[in-house]
Amino acid sequence: MIQSEPQRRPRLARAEFLIAGLALFALLIGEASMNATIRGTQFAAGDGRMAEAVIRAAFKLAAPFDVTNLNHIQGIGSLLLPFNIWANPAYWPFAFIDGDRAAEVSGLVALACFVIAVYAMARSFDLPPLPSALAAQSCIVMFGPLVMLASGTTVFVLAPGFAVVYAPLMAALGTLARIEPGRIASLILRTSLLVLLLLYSIYCDPLWALIGGIGWSAAFAVVALSPLRRKPILVRCAALACCVVVLAASGVLEYLYTLPRYTARVQFSSLLMRPADVTYGSVLFTSDYAKYAYGGCILGWMFGLVAVSGRPRVLVVAGVASFAFLLAYATAFVVLQPDWWLPLPIYVEQCIWPLFATAGVAGYWGALRHLGLFARHLAARGDPRRRLALAGRWPWVPAVAALAAVAVVPAAGISAADRNQQLATVWVLPWPNETELVDFLSTQIRLRVGEPFRGSATFWATDYFDVLSISNLWQHGIPTANEYSQLMTPQIFYLNFSLFKKKDVSSDLNRFMPWIGSGATHETFFKALPALGVRYLVGHSLFPQADQQLMPARTFPRSQPRGPYGAWQGGKWEVYEFPHPNVGDYSPTHVVTAGSAAEIVAHLSGPDFDFRRDVVLGEASQPLVPAREPRLSITRGGLHFSAESDGTSLVLLPQQFYNCLKASDPTVRIVRANLTSAAVLFSGKVDTDISLGYGMLSPACRRADLADVNRLGMVLPGRPNQTKHGWDDSRKRLGAAVTAIK
Repeated sequence: MIQSEPQRRPRLARAEFLIAGLALFALLIGEASMNATIRGTQFAAGDGRMAEAVIRAAFKLAAPFDVTNLNHIQGIGSLLLPFNIWANPAYWPFAFIDGDRAAEVSGLVALACFVIAVYAMARSFDLPPLPSALAAQSCIVMFGPLVMLASGTTVFVLAPGFAVVYAPLMAALGTLARIEPGRIASLILRTSLLVLLLLYSIYCDPLWALIGGIGWSAAFAVVALSPLRRKPILVRCAALACCVVVLAASGVLEYLYTLPRYTARVQFSSLLMRPADVTYGSVLFTSDYAKYAYGGCILGWMFGLVAVSGRPRVLVVAGVASFAFLLAYATAFVVLQPDWWLPLPIYVEQCIWPLFATAGVAGYWGALRHLGLFARHLAARGDPRRRLALAGRWPWVPAVAALAAVAVVPAAGISAADRNQQLATVWVLPWPNETELVDFLSTQIRLRVGEPFRGSATFWATDYFDVLSISNLWQHGIPTANEYSQLMTPQIFYLNFSLFKKKDVSSDLNRFMPWIGSGATHETFFKALPALGVRYLVGHSLFPQADQQLMPARTFPRSQPRGPYGAWQGGKWEVYEFPHPNVGDYSPTHVVTAGSAAEIVAHLSGPDFDFRRDVVLGEASQPLVPAREPRLSITRGGLHFSAESDGTSLVLLPQQFYNCLKASDPTVRIVRANLTSAAVLFSGKVDTDISLGYGMLSPACRRADLADVNRLGMVLPGRPNQTKHGWDDSRKRLGAAVTAIK
């Protein structure tokens, strides 16, 4: 008996749910098994440990649901990396689980979100459930441990939560593909869903959402224009225009522009020393397996261009167009170096790889479908009764074949991990075993909401494993002046170069590691650091100049993991203490005015300049008197300040100045002091919260920060002009890139 379409729908829905559910379950079992066999590939290496420390600290110190927060644990009050721990489910395990188990659970959650989004995208383009599930499962190669075994791009190894940032973009592409002329209610619903998906991606992490926007731009353009008919094109373009209008009117687009713009990496891009190496252009130059993966995708695209039609064909064309875009982007990277400040091509490539894989699977599925139709055509020449008898004898064969197919990818991953058991601990990077140092600094300066700020530490030893020790302090809520972040501000970067005379700052565009250069004096260094809130100076060895001027050093064991398989290196930490660090109680009364960054630094480096007495402002102030009983404490995402004054007082805060800093007391002014520091200017009694008024929906204040960079003349000398032989070098690099793919 032949079933009608309404009768078949529940049966098809149950079959799809079974296939998709088992595919996801098998994949997660496979990933968990691989994690148990080869450990240390979730939040791996130093960058992964840094990300984990930031996430754990954010749960304790960040304002709930805010994307952008003051960074209490890194630097001099910079901005915390926008890992939105409240919106990204991959980060939630760190709120409940201690140790490395949280990282493994986080990786599983991120993988689940990612493959569900890939599956939803494929189904939106009318790809059947089985190939959609297989395309989604293939993305396991982007996660640890498989990506480490294949020497692929390690974005999801360092921070699996970035996968959740990309997931809404894939769902948004599928949603755009379903927008067609028709009922207004359906159009409004799908356009609203498109807007919400884009907003959620940005809300999860605006920096990585920008990379996703760049990577998926070609695919969105293809889908918008894919019907090649005027009315569908107009409807889809109108839906995208609505997204742009909402993002622009709400301030989100300006936020996306200003967030990376006010960074040392962008403002001083001429100092970038990253070479125009083809290994940054594509995984083809780092992995022996990438050429086979690309070969398989390209063959699938070729099949798809001739064997599929409708939405699956649009999917294939989107994959091909995105590949062409990536090729042009990577070529521009190689040719236009060294002043490249956009995301590296390998990040864009990794972002859109699911589209490549899904488009390839669509092509193969189309080719198999045509082969099946051809086989049926041949069978039609035989005895019809024999065909019916065979079909009725094994009705369970398609279901068994589908279930077997979704088990192939997880089984292959488990097998690969099992064959490489010798790598069981090679990527494990344990936290340093420095309990004594952590306990001491926790007692002295650990941050807690509602408690006073008591100073920070700074390390002058900052190699790879020293940064791991610093990250270990961050996860315990211990602040350091050292910063490792893509949001390093141009003002603090300029200070490090001009005041501390650190000449080689080309490797410090993502970090603040203050130290004395050849032109600076120890006196200036020892005066400036306490003014920035530093209480402890930490290094590997005794520091003769510190021995003369600071309190005697305390010694603590240093025990860092220095290699795979449990290799450790011992030693000692020497910890010096500054006697009078600025904990929000520096109240200078002697004002010096200066209009440029160079003039300000000249005053700060003067031998008679005393940060407790003197302050450099951009404009003259009325006579100042010392503040009484100043107190600075920590709030979630901000600060609380209280003090009294018999007239007008100014208190220097251990916090970078932003025009976006706002005081809850309208009588309080927050002004720029000493180039980089925020200062509270008030009269009488004050008891105020200080918060960051900069966010996704309130980005306008950042314009003043950007204007200050130009107004103050924060300009650094770049590298010598390298254009003389630029085109010759570019041709050589492109030639090397072509010959390297073998």
